[in-house]
Amino acid sequence: MVTENDIDGIIDASGFAFGDQLPVSTAQHFAADCIRWKKQGKPIVLLPQAFGPFKKKEARLAFQLIAQNADLIFARDKDSLQFAKIAAPEEEQKIRLAPDITINVDGPVLKRKDVSDQTALIVPNVRMLDRTNPQESQAYLPFLARCVKYVREKKLDPVLLLHSDRDDDRLVNAVHDQITSKIPVIRETDPIKLKGILQSPRLVIASRFHALVAALSGGVPAIAVGWSHKYKHLLNDFQCPDMFTSVNAPPDEMLRLITQVQTEHAIRSERLRIVKMNLSTKIDTVWKEAGKIFSF
Repeated sequence: MVTENDIDGIIDASGFAFGDQLPVSTAQHFAADCIRWKKQGKPIVLLPQAFGPFKKKEARLAFQLIAQNADLIFARDKDSLQFAKIAAPEEEQKIRLAPDITINVDGPVLKRKDVSDQTALIVPNVRMLDRTNPQESQAYLPFLARCVKYVREKKLDPVLLLHSDRDDDRLVNAVHDQITSKIPVIRETDPIKLKGILQSPRLVIASRFHALVAALSGGVPAIAVGWSHKYKHLLNDFQCPDMFTSVNAPPDEMLRLITQVQTEHAIRSERLRIVKMNLSTKIDTVWKEAGKIFSF
């Protein structure tokens, strides 16, 4: 721990903290911090993250203050870039587009008895219950149950992976109540180990953003369902937009996607590895630009 006087600069890696779907108090507190840090002459860089939308006045005003006092802001996708520029048009020149930096973070591939090349890791997210509309929220648990059913039909072994153990643990019993027999559950809090685990299975079906990042950047095909625009854009970045689905999609849609992944597995895995190399180059640019601000 250090005092604020010992801090020379600030790098923010919130992920997704500023927008109408998030508590406005988070943005307001960070805006106040940015104003104070700017007066102290400290550089501020926001690493690639999702932003917006900013239809709510309080959220928009808070982000404007952040943008005014930050030196450089990276948006993680085209929608976030547009939302940020519309919210703070006078600061447009400092708002840029870049992929998620964790794509470049490698986790050791962990060999576990409960994860093999015949495993389908299913990663739930409690945010699918409290940040979606009532219809989607009610459909989420039956959707997860269908995932388990169709994974089994395709002769894969379903395993629940809690990417946020504290938040998502309460979904375990709820999922088990929806299916005929319980499935293994992996609880891991170390993010590097989690990334290693997610690079080992045949398939990942996830509602957690960074579980998808870990799988895709490790060459593991993934099917996504999410509660914000950031999920679709991540799959676009990895050139697999067809792997995004909805909890309200026709019941056999998940079976079709799993079948497609199984049929095209080698091709998709190789494509993901090539795409990762291209994205890594863009992430290197983020650090070079940040380096200019911080003179490192």
